Amino acid sequence: GELEDGTMVTCDLTIAKVNYVQNPSFEEKNTTMWNVTYVGDSNPTDFQTKADDAHSGEVSFHFWSEKDMDFSIEQELTDLEPGTYQLIVYAQGGDMSDAASMELYAVAGGEEMTESFMVTGWADWKNPTISNIKISDSNLRFGVRMKCNAKSWGTVDDFTLNKISD
Repeated sequence: GELEDGTMVTCDLTIAKVNYVQNPSFEEKNTTMWNVTYVGDSNPTDFQTKADDAHSGEVSFHFWSEKDMDFSIEQELTDLEPGTYQLIVYAQGGDMSDAASMELYAVAGGEEMTESFMVTGWADWKNPTISNIKISDSNLRFGVRMKCNAKSWGTVDDFTLNKISD
């Protein structure tokens, strides 16, 4: 724009995308927005405070067990604006058998979208992405589900949900 005295004014605008995930990096002590489910009599997961195993901050969602594991962590959002969204997560880990399976998933409007991935070693961060999630009724359920062999291990961190278009 131009001021009254003729001085030109410019402004640099950086659009920071909003991350709609609640407690996306697990740094807040209250983790009740995250629903963890597992098959079997003991929970192979915990919220671990160890910066070396976190993608950002100090806390990550960690898994390990003496037994085969089948678990998920998910969150449900109910007040999203209509539009197209992108979901990303970070994960690292290892000692997986060929039969292990991991996927990022998103459920919107009764339709499930998934993106499979595999962890391949400590601090070798994977970032599966689902980039065309259409929200029309303001609801989204999303998370990560894993089936993995005994003594495999890893962490999940930094869920990110951004709106990419109207």
